[in-house]
Amino acid sequence: MPGRSRIFRGRASQGLVAEFMRSVWPEGKSKEAFLPGVDIENTPGWRVEVKGTRDGTLTSAIKQCESHPGEGTPIVIWRPDGYGKERVGEWLVVMRLRDFRELAAEQATQDWLEQGRTT
Repeated sequence: MPGRSRIFRGRASQGLVAEFMRSVWPEGKSKEAFLPGVDIENTPGWRVEVKGTRDGTLTSAIKQCESHPGEGTPIVIWRPDGYGKERVGEWLVVMRLRDFRELAAEQATQDWLEQGRTT
């Protein structure tokens, strides 16, 4: 069982992410600790896991996120040590390269269309 400070840090991290992303996910909210599923609910197109610990690996975190039921691209938002509320915009977002490739291809296509290119 995680210690109280880790639980508090995890809950606080989830809340900070939900608040930071409010303009994108207006209905996004942090899920209570120890409940199954994603850490941030109501994030259309995404399955969000928030990690604020130095324990574990990115691979295990993304696998945990992928194990949650539902649709959407699994991402892990990682809070580095020493990065509190004032630096939430500097936290890291991790996803599988194949998922990033799809997003990059969509963006490139949109950019080409805006520039009048067809290929």
